[in-house]
Amino acid sequence: MDRLKGKVAMVVGAGSIGPGWGNGKATAVTFAREGAQVFCVDRNGTAAEETAKIINDEGGKATAFTADVSRSAEIEAMVAACLKAYGRIDVLDNNVGIAEMGSVVEVTEESWDRVFSVNLKSAYFAMKHVIPVMVKHGRDHPSQRGLCRLLSGLVGSYVEAFDEAPLPVEIADGAYRRLLALVASIDLNADADRRLADINRVAESRLWQ
Repeated sequence: MDRLKGKVAMVVGAGSIGPGWGNGKATAVTFAREGAQVFCVDRNGTAAEETAKIINDEGGKATAFTADVSRSAEIEAMVAACLKAYGRIDVLDNNVGIAEMGSVVEVTEESWDRVFSVNLKSAYFAMKHVIPVMVKHGRDHPSQRGLCRLLSGLVGSYVEAFDEAPLPVEIADGAYRRLLALVASIDLNADADRRLADINRVAESRLWQ
């Protein structure tokens, strides 16, 4: 307990679709139970508020925020709102993801663009706007480092699901998200001034089922 005491965690995709617990909701509540103040972001404002309420009812501190993170302007607004509420961001947890069914010859251009916009574009621009905040805080507090955690998608962990439902778009998107995490890590480590933030990628689990 208290491994995140005094930290501020921004969880993007903190709500759950329908009843039960999704990855983002479980992550947000777990962070809070470890002492973090949590900024709960979701496109579904009601879902974000439900997660924040669980945290606040347990004696933690959480704020809900509604944003469509496929849009860079809304990501900027999300970061600004978190800084206004808590003054810093120590952890960025990107837990958003959608799926589009269809084989290679069935997937439409609209489906492809929608998946990459929500799943990949959101991860990139969230890091773009949050990492400078982490770096600035790290300069002022040299012993503290920020962490960006990306859900890596279906590659490796869900290839077996392909037998049941064709998911070429998700597998391609998951591969790009893993590469994004790798390239971002290399980029940060190449610049001593930016080594105050780390990138972590996490394989998707079946918690949402």
